[in-house]
Amino acid sequence: MKEFPIKPVSVRGRCFRRVAGSNRVMTLQEIAQIHLNTVRQSWDQLLSVNASIDDIEVKKVEWYLARREAVRNVTPQHDMEMKELLINIAGISREEHVPTHAGILFFGKSPQQFFPNAGLRLVKFKGTDVTHPVINRQDCKGTLWEMVSFAEEFIRKNIRLFSFRRSTRFQRTDQFEYPLDALREAIINGLIHRNYQELSDVRVFLFPET
Repeated sequence: MKEFPIKPVSVRGRCFRRVAGSNRVMTLQEIAQIHLNTVRQSWDQLLSVNASIDDIEVKKVEWYLARREAVRNVTPQHDMEMKELLINIAGISREEHVPTHAGILFFGKSPQQFFPNAGLRLVKFKGTDVTHPVINRQDCKGTLWEMVSFAEEFIRKNIRLFSFRRSTRFQRTDQFEYPLDALREAIINGLIHRNYQELSDVRVFLFPET
């Protein structure tokens, strides 16, 4: 998160901030970040004003709750209505029942309808540079966890699988050239902790051939 120790100044509709002894025009993203810092609210808590609760996919919410129960041992709340459940997990607002940004990204029927930059681009190049020919490519859309699944499947198909024979056993052991758990964690961090006020998407490039 960016910090602005010196208060920005607005002149004739443009905002400036002090950078290394000079005044720089602030971008819309920087102005928006200052506003969020001022009201002490994160971007994912903001309401998707163009969305409604009908843009939330109930099956995706149920999947999340089942995973939360299995992984984190959270007691399920079967007697609670879906709206109340979504309020409890910050998927919609309590008063208007409007989806939050996080609600759309995690449970939306079509998140990219509201956030076109919330995509994931996967590319495998022939060689070690982005100027080399593309061997395989996939542009992922959907909720954050759906894109993580797409990415894991893409990576499995596009990295090498080695087979080792260990001295302690006759059976061979298969192992990918990169640890899948680490790659999955990196992609999750890239999708969750990115700045969604930036217009670019998240990209994963593979350069398996050296």
